[in-house]
Amino acid sequence: MNLNLLIVDDHAVVREGLEAMLRLEVSFTSIATASSGTEAMQVCVNHLPDVILLDVRMPGTDGFSTLEELMQNWPNIRVIMLSASANAAEIKLARRLSSAGYLSKSTDRVTLVRAIKTVAAGGTCFTLKA
Repeated sequence: MNLNLLIVDDHAVVREGLEAMLRLEVSFTSIATASSGTEAMQVCVNHLPDVILLDVRMPGTDGFSTLEELMQNWPNIRVIMLSASANAAEIKLARRLSSAGYLSKSTDRVTLVRAIKTVAAGGTCFTLKA
């Protein structure tokens, strides 16, 4: 399974940490990063990802607005929302806006890789309950 990923998070340490962790997985062909929803849109034009890891809370355009715009422009891209503090209302909103998953930022590497592969294969991964 060769996958192109995009990591979208406004915190450099999170972006770079996820990128470094996921680079260990040989089935991830390329990993791009973006620091905002606006930048994510620009990256998607040139680097059409299979799966996007999208931060829920970002300044400016938040993760839900970005998710909505992504789905309008690229309905086949699979998105996993990442949150440091999830709540049931956010998880329901993510599902309604066509997110394929919702994970805690405290998720371990094995679970994250499994979630990405599940979502890329057409499944869903909501480890947090709504």
